[in-house]
Amino acid sequence: MSARFFLVHLIAYISLFSGLSLNLSCSAHQETQISPTQFLNSPQKQSKMQAFEVHSLKNIELKSEWLKGKKIVLHYFTTWCHPCTDQSVILNQVHKQLLDQGKTIDWAPIHEIAYQLQSKQNRIKKLGIPLKDALALEIQSYLQNQSAEVLILGVCLEKKGCRRLIDFKDVNQVHYGLWVGSEQQRLGYGPFGTIDAVPTTYLINSDGKLHARFQGMLMPSYLIEQIQQMR
Repeated sequence: MSARFFLVHLIAYISLFSGLSLNLSCSAHQETQISPTQFLNSPQKQSKMQAFEVHSLKNIELKSEWLKGKKIVLHYFTTWCHPCTDQSVILNQVHKQLLDQGKTIDWAPIHEIAYQLQSKQNRIKKLGIPLKDALALEIQSYLQNQSAEVLILGVCLEKKGCRRLIDFKDVNQVHYGLWVGSEQQRLGYGPFGTIDAVPTTYLINSDGKLHARFQGMLMPSYLIEQIQQMR
């Protein structure tokens, strides 16, 4: 076999599998569903949510243990994925509807809490409390004192730290919670196993068990219907 023949076929092989990876990375615009039964029976998935952490671009931490007792819409996305952008518009609609009904929270106060504590960090330091710990306590308190039963979180999975997240939030007028995934999540390991495509959305019951998992687009009415069925 000539070196040229080998090189041509090697390039073709790499191109083919690069294309497959791209297709797996960003789901098509059509709505797709994997039922809870199919999902939970998959050996690569786990029905009970594993602990995870996310952070904002300003390094505000959010831990899954602080969300106990709440129903969670956990949406994984990237800013370069066009279906993810379309889904963000839909999530905004659902968030607004639930917010008007008092069923979800306004995430803005969390950033206000962080700003207020950071402005008082010298006083907090004199009390012997690390700013990070004080912030964690305040955020936990805010979340647990909310009567809203549903939390909507968008988690960015870009490996470069989601540098375009602020532009993504402004352009798409995102009002639900936007966070950056941990390194583990950005490598494709989520709270229910492997994240093999975006957008991927998990609906998690208040007891931390999976209600359903979806890849691709979810229409507002269908998402609301599924949220209503969550425990």
